Order: sequence, then C-alpha cells, then structure tokens
Amino acid sequence: GKVLKTETKDLKLIAYQAEWMGNDIGITDKVIPPWTPIARDGGKLSVWNRTYGLDGLGLVTSISNGGVPQIESMRLIARAGGTDTVVAGGDFAVKRLVEAEADLAGSATAGDLKISSDTRLEFDGFVRNTWTIAPAGAAPAKVERLTLEVVLPEAEATHFCVTAGGWAATHDATPAKWDSRTTANGMLIGDWVPYIWLTNGDRAFQWFADTDQGWI
Repeated sequence: GKVLKTETKDLKLIAYQAEWMGNDIGITDKVIPPWTPIARDGGKLSVWNRTYGLDGLGLVTSISNGGVPQIESMRLIARAGGTDTVVAGGDFAVKRLVEAEADLAGSATAGDLKISSDTRLEFDGFVRNTWTIAPAGAAPAKVERLTLEVVLPEAEATHFCVTAGGWAATHDATPAKWDSRTTANGMLIGDWVPYIWLTNGDRAFQWFADTDQGWI
C-alpha cells in the first residue's frame, strides 16, 4: 500500500513534417489554364465552354454546353394537402465571386415552408447546393413530399450510369422507365442511389448527394 519509488522523464516525440503540411500550397482563387475565370452576366454564370442560368435556390434554369442547350427544366416541387406547388427560387445574391468559384445565396417559400440555399459554382462547372428547410413561421410546416424534377432533352440522355454504393454500378442505354429499386445495392436497406449520370457521348449531366436523409 506504499509508493516505493517515483520517477519522471521527458519524452520527445518525433513527427515527420512533409513540406506540403501546414501550409497553403495549391490553395488559390485563381484558375488553372486552359480553364477560364468565372464570369457573371446578370443571372447567368459562365465557365469554360458552358453558361449556367441559376435561380436563388441554385437550381438550373438553363445550361448552354458548347453552345448546345443541355437541359429543359429543373424544378423543386412541394406537395401539401394533396396539391403540388413549384417552389419559385427568384434571383440569387452573390456572396463571393473570384476566378475559381462563385458563392451564391437565396431563399424561397412554398406555403408554410421556407427553403434557404447556399450555392457554390466552381470553375470546372461543379455546382453544390446546400438547402436549409424549415417552417416559414412559428407553427410547424405541413409538407407531404419534396421532389426535385430534372428534365433533359431525350437526345442529351441516350445512356446512363448509376451507382448504389460500394461502387456497384449500372451503365447502359437509358431505358424508357427506370427507378432506383432496380439498381439499389441489395446489401443495403432501402433503394437510395447517390449518383446518377446521363450522357449522349458528347455531353453529360451528373447529379449526386451524400444521403437521402440530409443533415440534422
């Protein structure tokens, strides 16, 4: 029950420090040629070879890809009381615009539901949308379903590729009708497909999301 001896000793840990650690090498607001700086013209933003029309929710109103119209419509539809309402995104506000990215913000309401959006467009055409969905007032919002509807010309979506996790992919000619239940990974619960790619061999439209649950 007695301490017989104590001793202390300084221990020096040696951690390898590579030259790329702890610095900002490669982090820049500039674009790398042959990419071109993002340019804004009203409600449209252009990157190399493409021009996007965007609304306040970061939804595409138009895409010109190599001078070819690539999309017909993109809509967020809210259903409440059995009635569908298209959520009007309005105009976006620019929070930050540099050569390599444009950070946008906007909001919209549909009945008693409010959706706030933070959107980032990067110089290679990647668009990331982050939506915050909440009641517009103090009372709980009543909504039965939110649907993101994307319509492409048939000629722009002759083939498709999807993955259901674990890089289990399906790629083929685009069928007349498809839903995620035919592709979802049988080892997973549910039919969530986080990645969908539509193409005609010249251009492609890609949509992806981390989860169907969102962040709480």
